Amino acid sequence: MTQESACVLHADPDDAFAAALADALRRAPGRIAVDRVATAEAAIETFDPDRHDCVVVERHLGDESGPDSEGGLALLARVHAIDATVPVLVVTGEGDEAFAAAALDAGAAGYRRKADPSTPAALPERIRRAVAASRAERLVDGRTRELATLHAVCGALTRDAPLADRLGEVATALARGSDATSLAEPLPVRVVVDGVVFGNLSAEALDDDAFETVGEATAGDVAVRIEVGPDGSIAPGETGGARRVDASRGDADPEGDTDTADSDADGFWSSVARLVAVHVERAETAERLRAFAERLDTILDHTTNVVFMKDLEDRYLLVNEAFTSMVGRDRDAILGRTTAAVHGEAVADRFRDHDTAVIEAGEPDQFDERYPTADGDRRFVTVRVPLFDDDGEPYAVYGIATDVTAELRLADQRADLLDRMADGFIAIDEDDNITFLNARTVAFAGEGRDREELVGQGFWEAFPEADAALAEAIQEARKRGEATTATAYYEPVDGHFEARVYPEGESVSMYVRDVTERVREREELERRERVMKRLYEVIAEKDTTLESKVSGLLALGKEVLGVESGLLSHVEGERYRAEVVADDTGLFAAGDVVPLSTTICERVVSQAGSIQVCDAPGDPELADRDGVTEGGIACYVGAPVVVDDEMYGTFCFYDRGDRPNPFPEWEVTLVDMMARWVSYELERREAQSEVTRERDRLDRFASMVSHDLRNPLNVASGNLELARETGDTDRLDTAANALDRMNELIEDALSFARVGERVVDTERVDLAAVASEAWNTVETGGATLVVEDPGLVLGDASRVRTLFENLFRNSVEHGSTSSRAEPDDSVEHGGDAVTVTVGREETTLFVADDGPGIPEADREQAFETGFTTDPEGTGFGLGIVEGIATAHGWSVAATESADGGARIEVRGVTPLRDDE
Repeated sequence: MTQESACVLHADPDDAFAAALADALRRAPGRIAVDRVATAEAAIETFDPDRHDCVVVERHLGDESGPDSEGGLALLARVHAIDATVPVLVVTGEGDEAFAAAALDAGAAGYRRKADPSTPAALPERIRRAVAASRAERLVDGRTRELATLHAVCGALTRDAPLADRLGEVATALARGSDATSLAEPLPVRVVVDGVVFGNLSAEALDDDAFETVGEATAGDVAVRIEVGPDGSIAPGETGGARRVDASRGDADPEGDTDTADSDADGFWSSVARLVAVHVERAETAERLRAFAERLDTILDHTTNVVFMKDLEDRYLLVNEAFTSMVGRDRDAILGRTTAAVHGEAVADRFRDHDTAVIEAGEPDQFDERYPTADGDRRFVTVRVPLFDDDGEPYAVYGIATDVTAELRLADQRADLLDRMADGFIAIDEDDNITFLNARTVAFAGEGRDREELVGQGFWEAFPEADAALAEAIQEARKRGEATTATAYYEPVDGHFEARVYPEGESVSMYVRDVTERVREREELERRERVMKRLYEVIAEKDTTLESKVSGLLALGKEVLGVESGLLSHVEGERYRAEVVADDTGLFAAGDVVPLSTTICERVVSQAGSIQVCDAPGDPELADRDGVTEGGIACYVGAPVVVDDEMYGTFCFYDRGDRPNPFPEWEVTLVDMMARWVSYELERREAQSEVTRERDRLDRFASMVSHDLRNPLNVASGNLELARETGDTDRLDTAANALDRMNELIEDALSFARVGERVVDTERVDLAAVASEAWNTVETGGATLVVEDPGLVLGDASRVRTLFENLFRNSVEHGSTSSRAEPDDSVEHGGDAVTVTVGREETTLFVADDGPGIPEADREQAFETGFTTDPEGTGFGLGIVEGIATAHGWSVAATESADGGARIEVRGVTPLRDDE
């Protein structure tokens, strides 16, 4: 027979039922192969007793006609005609008890109605039992039945002789039987077996027409007729003394199912015919069984499966060559011995438990079994089948064990390899139950879960949070029969995963890869793109002031960084001024000025680079600064704002909550980018202001040339003309004075134009020394200079001296109580002695005097070019001072000194330390 656990030939034109049965057989435990045909002729052509263990037939086959057709029973007979040992199960869409009885009488192993919905599910078990019973009969009873049949034939025929001789002697015996003993001559009797005539001498002289059939029977494929010729007690043409037997069933009771003629009341001829038919059929069957037994022995001894059979006393009745090889004993040393004697008690307990389980269940079952050997445990998948007698009582257990050691070792290696994968792997069956998952996938199920618990559980039950996208991918893969991919978020592990779904029929395997980093990188890039777009929108807004744009940047930065506050500061020496503020903490407001050393921004200024602080209270250098102690600042990120290579201030963000992790590099870069843009905008605004100032200077210079020089030029020209006409030399003195005035105006104008250029190349300037040099170049008369250590600065020493010269000249010229000296006063027209003081207060350089001062109403316009309260003045002095200060990045203002005189302040002058 086939090496499959079982192979079924299913003859049925009903496609739906055939599919249902095939599905049930596929789902059933063990392996049951099925060959399906639709017609009886196809079934006969396909049927192979060496392959098919069982035949399932439909009552009405496709090539039969009429509702009363019994095509299934006909096929049953034809199958049994080929091999009577093959069990045949009959199914029918419509049936009744009479048909069921007919099917069973015809030799069917079982009968089921299709209308019963449990039929497909029940048939696999019924098939296994029928196959088991058939196999048990062949394997256990075959040889016994063969010997019994041969001995019965010898006993019935009385001698060991060729069948033809025995059949001839049967005819002779019949001729001399009790019914013929009164005849003078032996009764002419013929035994016709399958058309072959065996007769006595009396029968040989008669023609065939002279004989009348008095009894007939069949057994299997053997048909026997008993024919009797005429004698003196039976008139020719009469049928008395003859009996016909309807022996359509070879295994029918000899006393039953007969039609009896009037003259054959005792059934003698029919019984003889049946006896002969049975013995002839058994003789032929014995020959077939002998050949079959030889084939079976060959199959059992050449199969790699371990085959055995044990009785209820746990004694081995049958084992094959593979079994003897496994245990290392001869067959004679195994048969008749118990499991404990063959394998030892430790193994026997497990095997006996498995035998008991299938006997109690009354059905086959599959077990995973281990058998110890010198080379280690061998692992088997063993199908144990309980065998039952005609009374339904168990009498033995038949088993087939398949060595799966190599396969399981390979499977373990594959499982180990899958467990080492960084990706998850999971397989589910057609019902979405988990059949395998690796260690990575087990981790997704949550703490405390293990593989053994999860295998067999429903996938959606084990992973209820699985994304709907995965369900759609699984459904699509099954529908299309092609691999699909889904990317889904799995909340329990806060991750994104890409699942590649591979269909295998209705089952699927999934490779699950963690793509959280990739997804988050994409999301982060998209977020950055949105941020950069908003940043561009802020800075590209037209008709918006710089302060508004900076406020927009601060708002954007707060949102992106997740902090409370941000600001743009301006640093002037040690003065830290908050210029644009978006502060939710209330620590700073626009215009607030604090010492730089009390802020975290001081570190940005000192390092001239971007910094971030995650835990300011935990930083020893920052912990005691006011922003930390009073403002509660815990985290900070800031970048320097540099204008024309000079530190302008800082662009920063801060929050009162500390950060467990640093600001991401991109966020720090964003802050630095914002600071650079602010730097650029301030430089651009300064450049625009510089252009405006330059244009204003040129306008003022042109005005002076066109207006201020025209008056003395007209005076000089007029007086020269008069001198020529009149010869009055006093007119030449007036012209000379006008030319001197023009020279003075030109020198002041040239100085004004020159000082407006921005200072690029700087040097260390000692303000005290430069002030003293400037004092010595100015006609100061009786004025006194006091220098209060103004310190060192970076600047253009030449222009700083010019600044002092103009301030000193302004104090000396305007410092007298008369505001303007008389011609006979000292040089530079100094009147009453004035004291001029040079000093510094933080970043403010000042030159103060004790003169009459500058009226408050004139202070704002005192620095305008051409403005003067002296009719003889040029109005360039303080304008030159403002130009030099602006060229250095400083600013100027006119105030009142402590003595009530003029005080000119130069602000934003950052002092240098001695070591700088």
